Amino acid sequence: MAQATLSSLRNSLRRRLDDVAGRGWTDPELNEYISEGARDVTRVAETNLTTTTVPVIGGVGLITTLPTDILRMYRVEWITADDRAIALEYRDMNNMDAVWWDHQSITQSQPYVYCTQGYPPALKIQLYPVPSESGTLKIFYYKIAAKLIDDAQLVDIPEGWDDIVLDYAEYRAYRRDADERWKSAKAIYDESLRAMMSTTRRYVEATGMIQEAGYVGLPQWIYNGW
Repeated sequence: MAQATLSSLRNSLRRRLDDVAGRGWTDPELNEYISEGARDVTRVAETNLTTTTVPVIGGVGLITTLPTDILRMYRVEWITADDRAIALEYRDMNNMDAVWWDHQSITQSQPYVYCTQGYPPALKIQLYPVPSESGTLKIFYYKIAAKLIDDAQLVDIPEGWDDIVLDYAEYRAYRRDADERWKSAKAIYDESLRAMMSTTRRYVEATGMIQEAGYVGLPQWIYNGW
């Protein structure tokens, strides 16, 4: 099944609202509700896990050229010049003081920890130690869906879940008209969103593993049971 476009979802929404002729809501109104719905789903459910790479110049520890659509970072790796991938450990800014003391900008080596500054779209990453040579950051992050502008634009939602966007847009359309049906539409949206979060949190059926001191590869259900 092809990924849904803005126009295809708008047509589906009009059929739901029994407004195929377009007398109740304008296209720009419905486009706005659909765009809001896609962004709300990806913001709440954090479904859009993606990756990007950012080149880093040796001697530069503050990285400012990050994607503007970051919701939350999941993992950051330092890719060395010889293509080794080293997972960096995250620390809060205040906790970094116990790591770098007063040498945050002068100690140059291979980075192993990082902290963040600011917030999207101007989020920054501070590496420590400052890399002594050029490399690449590989960032795994949850992104927010892009705003929908063009009818042919694909809706940035995982395959098979675009009906949740329609649930959101339906309740918003009814609420604009003070139509009491918005309450039931909102309840359906909330229920569908919870189901999506449960299903898409992990795209595999296999049980996760936990590394614990003294034990190797504990199944997650055993660890949680303790």
